[in-house]
Amino acid sequence: MTVDRSHQVANLYVDRVLTQSFATDTLGGMAGRDFYVGNMVWHEAGADVQTLHSENALTGHIDELCLFSQALPPTLMKRFSTKSPTGREKGLLVYMGFNRQERQKNNNLELRPYALNQLVTLDMDGNETDRHDSVFVEPVAYVMQHIDQTNGAPVQTSQELRNLNFSFVGRDNQLLVNIDELDTRINKHNLFVTLYDIPDMNGNYQASPATVEFFVDRNPLRWERKSWKEEIYTFRQDYDDEFDIKITNNSGANHTYTIDNLPRWLTVTPQTDIIGPKGEHTLTFSVSKDLNVGTYDEIIYLTDEDGLAEPLALTIRKNGATPEWEVAESMKHFSMNIVGQVKIGNAVVTDPQDIVAAFDAKGRCMGVTTVSYNAATAKSQLFMTLFNDEADATDLSLTFKLWHRQTGQVMMLQPDRWVVFSPSTVAGSVDDPVGLTAGSLYYQELELTPGWNWISLNVDNNGYRDVVKMLNQYPWQNGDIVTDDTEDFTLVYNSELKSFVANNSEKANYRLSPQRSYRIYVQDYSTVEIPGFPLKDENRRTLTVHHRWNNIGYTPMVNLPVSTALADYTDVASDGDVVKSREEFAIFTKSAGGGGYWSGSLHYMKPGEGYMLYRNSEEDAEFRYPYYEPGSNFFEATVAKAPARTV
Repeated sequence: MTVDRSHQVANLYVDRVLTQSFATDTLGGMAGRDFYVGNMVWHEAGADVQTLHSENALTGHIDELCLFSQALPPTLMKRFSTKSPTGREKGLLVYMGFNRQERQKNNNLELRPYALNQLVTLDMDGNETDRHDSVFVEPVAYVMQHIDQTNGAPVQTSQELRNLNFSFVGRDNQLLVNIDELDTRINKHNLFVTLYDIPDMNGNYQASPATVEFFVDRNPLRWERKSWKEEIYTFRQDYDDEFDIKITNNSGANHTYTIDNLPRWLTVTPQTDIIGPKGEHTLTFSVSKDLNVGTYDEIIYLTDEDGLAEPLALTIRKNGATPEWEVAESMKHFSMNIVGQVKIGNAVVTDPQDIVAAFDAKGRCMGVTTVSYNAATAKSQLFMTLFNDEADATDLSLTFKLWHRQTGQVMMLQPDRWVVFSPSTVAGSVDDPVGLTAGSLYYQELELTPGWNWISLNVDNNGYRDVVKMLNQYPWQNGDIVTDDTEDFTLVYNSELKSFVANNSEKANYRLSPQRSYRIYVQDYSTVEIPGFPLKDENRRTLTVHHRWNNIGYTPMVNLPVSTALADYTDVASDGDVVKSREEFAIFTKSAGGGGYWSGSLHYMKPGEGYMLYRNSEEDAEFRYPYYEPGSNFFEATVAKAPARTV
């Protein structure tokens, strides 16, 4: 509760939220209705306490009891509601709190209630003159009866505010207080100044201390804005994305600035420079083309030569390529409708940019729509129209896919009922929509370009056991090639047979493996979409490599730095080991103290790409790729640390 005696207004806060505000009369009583808090009673002036009723009583637990002789700023009120005071605060009259730590039977330290007043008396310089635990009016045993030993207070142990060096000078009715500290220590912090025992011209001392709050902002350098959001829409590219942000110098002197706390996937030009008085510079930021799809929240700092840092809240949203799902105009003859609701696990999909498509047994797209929110029903549902060029067909069962914008992944949707194409019908309703649930089945999309492609697999599919049958499901041209250099096994597509033909009939039991990479030659752009489960099992992520060149796959479903992807290989790597993609490579250098690092043009390993690893050592070695949940973001350490934050 806070009381402003000059305006005769009192405010009651419960859990830091203003619950009630009431005015007081000149005698200190309430001008409004009576109410109770615990055993404390406020009532109208002159009213008989015995006649008051308890229907307005507020019940609950009081975490701590702190009585100040002055009103506190809102920031301090919030602070003392979660962190216990120390008993040394200016103007603190009574303090009964939970800052006493006691070791429990399970050896844990817990904050326990203390029934005495833990007040500390300080002199004018803030030095302690007296510390003792005083007894309240009632005996300790009586106070303890009102303390719930089974309910712990949601407060942390005391955290003392740091005292600052200061000086002051007064004249007439004015008082000037100087903070004698370096700007770097107090910049971007809240300062609480408490004045007490100040006499007026007649020698009358102030009735109670006065605490005032100030926020210090001494930075001469400023960002164009305090926060910045950037949306990246470019996909499948060989260059980084760029955007510009301006900085200004509001002072009358030159300042040398540095941009700190940059994540590894973000670079800036220039990172350090001199900016003149009242000058303005434009910084160009580059986002790595290898950044995973997702949303990234970073805090970067504009720091001057004195260490004053200006933060910028930076949000980068990297979008994946939307699938090219569309219904052919020739199919739009017969139609039906579906009312559905999409879930990922138990969570309802609400993003209006998520895309859902339906396909028939031939893989033709029969309908595409997005999730929409209906204000009338307060539900997120989809309303899809399906098309077909014939009313009767042998197999009109439907398969549903979800493109999840947040992760950029394509997922299979399992309907909660059998859905077949039936012209002029509606499947589901607003009250009983068709449930479409995404589980752990994903689609790996291999984007093949004309010429040779190096590819790898990062989902587990039963079709790997019958390679020819699985590959024949996709459109190919005569002469397209799939080859495995490790097994010296090649498949060539024959358009007359409408099938791949093997160069080695002895390898009838040949299987595809996520542990190896493959080369595919195509004559035109094409997409191979392979359904399967993420490779979470350790055995499926473990590779064995031999002396000289090895064709290795890549099992994670996110982009990873080479050092992270091959972290398990570092202990068995040798100087000069090489990992390469079709166009980039990195060489391993062993450190004197153990471990090592990769350097070269290959910085990230990516899903779907095939790699080769050259091993110098003549001994075989095993290593395991790390596992990240599909769609998760990999966060790296920053290039430069954030500036020190002093109190």
